[in-house]
Amino acid sequence: MTLLVTVVSNYGVWQASDHRLTSAGRVVLDDAIKHTRLQSNDGRAIIAYAGFGRSINGVHLSEWVRRVLRGARRTLQDDMWALKCAADEVLVPLCLENGIFHTFSIAAWVNGKPQFYLITNRRSKSGAQYIGQAFEWFRQEIPSGQGKTLINLEGSGVLGLPQREVLENLIPGTLRRRHRKPTLRADVGAVLARIVRDASVTLNRPGAPKSIRNTVSRECVVTSLVPPEEAFRSRFFGWAKEAKRPFFQDVMGGHDVNQLMEVLVPHTMPSLQRDLERLKNDQLPEIKVDDNAINEELSKLDWKPSKKL
Repeated sequence: MTLLVTVVSNYGVWQASDHRLTSAGRVVLDDAIKHTRLQSNDGRAIIAYAGFGRSINGVHLSEWVRRVLRGARRTLQDDMWALKCAADEVLVPLCLENGIFHTFSIAAWVNGKPQFYLITNRRSKSGAQYIGQAFEWFRQEIPSGQGKTLINLEGSGVLGLPQREVLENLIPGTLRRRHRKPTLRADVGAVLARIVRDASVTLNRPGAPKSIRNTVSRECVVTSLVPPEEAFRSRFFGWAKEAKRPFFQDVMGGHDVNQLMEVLVPHTMPSLQRDLERLKNDQLPEIKVDDNAINEELSKLDWKPSKKL
């Protein structure tokens, strides 16, 4: 269970998600990153999920998304199709077995234009919802012009929100203020964080339905893509200790950034720390890194896409 708030507009795109994973009403984790940051051939996207959180082997869905999308340079639309096909194969059986709807909400900036994608197995018929046998995907490009905005809410946390106020006043009003004064871009993220926090407070009250009680954490993360920079900006809200912040999952041009960092950081950090000490003492840095050891470890990594969950 979770709460995702996705905003796609001509001023930029923002996505907020909480960090909580639950199972049968029990809190399993409170530090899960539900975002995967993706750079494709023609744009960038923020992919977040609501529904199935991780496998029995401990693989998080954001990590799984990264593995599915790595190893190939594609357009964003082709990346979304690859994710949809992988979800059909791997997630549909798990969702049917556990009675869980699963949805990917994607905010993107493609070829200079904001876009929204939704990949979901949630179906509706005669007012009732059921789990589909395959995922469907939808794409919407935001037309140019002031006030053109798409807002998407996903997850159990939606039941803890005053939806009309959020959709018609709170977020649109913030975007209008940002349009009048572009330097207010950070305020959009702060407003989304407050929405997540307020939903958490509502759902954590004793009077909340047991099926959704305690399903949203107070802490959240907001990631944005704001033109013309088109660079990811992620901000954590509500975390007491900075050092405990979880890592993002990143795929850049088909490259698995997380795998690269797992190899590079252990080799480079000791040298960097020594050089910082040398600089404090007015000494030149030595920059001693074992290139051969790094290349050997990199050669052993599996760069191919993987659907294993």
